Amino acid sequence: MIEKSPIRFVALKLFAEEFGDLISVPAEITPFERSVIEGTYELLFLGMFDGTARQSWAQSLRAAFSLLDNGALKEPQLVWASYIRVVNEIVPSLHASFEKRHSLKAKKIDNDTLIESRLNSYKSIYEGLLPLILAPVVYAFGVVNDREEKSFLPRQDGRINLAAIRKMEKWVRPPQNRLAIGLNNHVRNAYSHENYRVLDHGRVVLHDVNPSTGKIVWGPETWTTQQLGDLCDQVWLNSLAIVCALALYGINFRKLAIARSWGEPTTLPPLRERDFKTILEGFADETSFDVKRYYRSNQELSLTLAVRMKGIDQDEKVYFGGDNCARGFRITVKYIEERIVEHVTGLLQRIRHYLDEVEIVCVKVTTWSGEELGEIRTTTSVIMELRGPRSEDIGVARRRFEVDTLGEQTMFVRKESLPIEI
Repeated sequence: MIEKSPIRFVALKLFAEEFGDLISVPAEITPFERSVIEGTYELLFLGMFDGTARQSWAQSLRAAFSLLDNGALKEPQLVWASYIRVVNEIVPSLHASFEKRHSLKAKKIDNDTLIESRLNSYKSIYEGLLPLILAPVVYAFGVVNDREEKSFLPRQDGRINLAAIRKMEKWVRPPQNRLAIGLNNHVRNAYSHENYRVLDHGRVVLHDVNPSTGKIVWGPETWTTQQLGDLCDQVWLNSLAIVCALALYGINFRKLAIARSWGEPTTLPPLRERDFKTILEGFADETSFDVKRYYRSNQELSLTLAVRMKGIDQDEKVYFGGDNCARGFRITVKYIEERIVEHVTGLLQRIRHYLDEVEIVCVKVTTWSGEELGEIRTTTSVIMELRGPRSEDIGVARRRFEVDTLGEQTMFVRKESLPIEI
């Protein structure tokens, strides 16, 4: 499996086991929420977070979702509007913070570089990721507790100022406001304003200055690389919890919001090509394709997709976990023959919100050995209106394509049963 860890096979089952009580009756999961949950569980387990850390993550997830849910019960349309303003930016922002965090895993890195990298990673999460993912949560909190507090309102870009987290203390019951875990504005300010000095033996001195008065308001404090690492772990773990809480909110409310015409996410800032390619390859994997060629020129996107070879119908076993928490699952796998055009259309639906400035999309499909099977050529305006075979006959959509030579060609699609614990 290309870039697919065993954890992704069982993530939804684990999620349902732990948070099934929060899932509503009309819930509906889309590929977006599934990928967020699968990716979060992968980061949790491959990040080597122990049982205590994962318990804290689960508590923060429940706390964030509770705030979203309470706000949605009072003003469902307004909370949904704050959610769809930022939802398309969650994965790119999460990926950007992950890349900075992942750079810390280099085998050979000296203490000075490690300190700089950890401070940079912390700043990325504090300034880039958290103001985005916390915006719907804080807004929902404000809807319930204080509509007049301006800091609870998202800015024009949909984000919030993290100063709002401190203002929430007035209403949050003890023992703590879990949204504030890992937040240290003094450390962030010290790094952002270069009020720090790296010392020998893996230490750094930091202080925070009031820009209005020039007086030191915090520090100087000496931190070790371990202390910085612990702070980065705390804020990263809490960020993963908030992201998963947003996914759970989408699962519970998307069907209702669409039925009531409250709108769907439609905007996304321009992506770098490498980020779009990562997203494309992930969606292609979900639709049983491999991306063989990707080319973007002016306003046209050209793809070559290869169908996969038929595998063997069988039971697969997945094991993961440490010595004290090892778990095993059995997954029944079958390969079903289905029309290629339906899966190409499904892929186009998944990438439609990422096609900024693209007007023409051309998709060629080949066998795994390179033999051409056909192609589709269409416009983004048609793709934006695609609703797939669930809501309309696929033939209706096909008549709107400029080119469609796939005919009734078929492919083998991997189908997996729900995992059963063994």
